[in-house]
Amino acid sequence: SRQSPAKLKPKGKIVSQSRKKGWANIPVHVESYVHPHVPSFTPEVKRVYAVCRASEAAIRDLVSYTPFDYVDNLLMVEVASYGGRVYRADESDTWPFLDCGFTIPISYKGKASVYYLYEYETEDYAIFAGREMWGYPKTFGEVSLEIGDTHIVGSVVKRGKEIVRLTGRRDRPIAGIARTFGGPVLNLHTIPNADRPGIFSQRIIQRDTGSGFVVEHQEYFEAELRLDDVKQNRLTELGVSEVLGGCFQIGHYTMEGETGWGSVLETLV
Repeated sequence: SRQSPAKLKPKGKIVSQSRKKGWANIPVHVESYVHPHVPSFTPEVKRVYAVCRASEAAIRDLVSYTPFDYVDNLLMVEVASYGGRVYRADESDTWPFLDCGFTIPISYKGKASVYYLYEYETEDYAIFAGREMWGYPKTFGEVSLEIGDTHIVGSVVKRGKEIVRLTGRRDRPIAGIARTFGGPVLNLHTIPNADRPGIFSQRIIQRDTGSGFVVEHQEYFEAELRLDDVKQNRLTELGVSEVLGGCFQIGHYTMEGETGWGSVLETLV
């Protein structure tokens, strides 16, 4: 005979009542990402990036959809490997992923900051955590990072098409990159209405994760960047005209306190 739902016993690990009470990642039985998401430690991060000149008109247009102010047409494209992020005391419980981000310098009320235009991740937990908590524009991409003696190649494939190919020329070293930028990241965290068109809430979230990254190895070189388009990702419209240089870094990354959690800079809606 068919058992009533009340009498059926769940199989596997049962979520504790204390965990349910404090859980913010929904639904409670599907751990799409670790919560609390801070603190964490990544013992080995490898990243290659290039600083470029993009179309001023294109960057101004993208910034116009935000409350932020245009600063410059500099564009940074980065591909990074987070080999094994640890959130719990058990270091066997790691959450690796690869990431590719496009950032530009902006300002808000006179404060120099950084804004993400595009970001691609290999794992759903990296996507959900970044979008749900802090408003990063993360979507799925097949991100890869190949490190060779003469070349370092970062790539993103989306819907079967390579849309990013960043090549660092280790065989062509340079002293440094003439122009670069940095500062805290500002995200426009937006939640749509559930019952009608429009915005339910919109907040400016600030995160200053840069100081949590400790560089152990660094080298500069000439770099090459090739971009392509797929639906909703019109990367060629950025109009990259010049690559000023590239950099490869190895280091470790700690998210805790101010280098982990974000802060609500302003509530707009």
